[in-house]
Amino acid sequence: MTSDERHRQMDDVRVLADLTTEALWFRYVALTGTGDLIDLDGYLHGLTSLESGQQVVLAQALNEALDDGHGARRFPMPPPARRRVGHGRRCAHEPAPDARRSTLLRIEARATPGV
Repeated sequence: MTSDERHRQMDDVRVLADLTTEALWFRYVALTGTGDLIDLDGYLHGLTSLESGQQVVLAQALNEALDDGHGARRFPMPPPARRRVGHGRRCAHEPAPDARRSTLLRIEARATPGV
């Protein structure tokens, strides 16, 4: 893809993501983009160029904007697996329930002087 096609495609994606140039610039700067708003606007209109590394940052900002705007069309992720309470097993590094209780009681006794 030529640089002329690239800047046009990026501007088309900006419009598809329903972003103003300023909103895209905020996203770009948040991802370590170093160009100012005028640089970005000029690049999107083919008037200036961006270093290839900055084009990567701009492409990432556009991709994240698309993800944010079109996320409802994605397949929902399942909820994270929950650890079952009272399953009868414990990891070797976890103290036994009685040991945890006695530790908590000792901490509580130290925290309440005069009792």
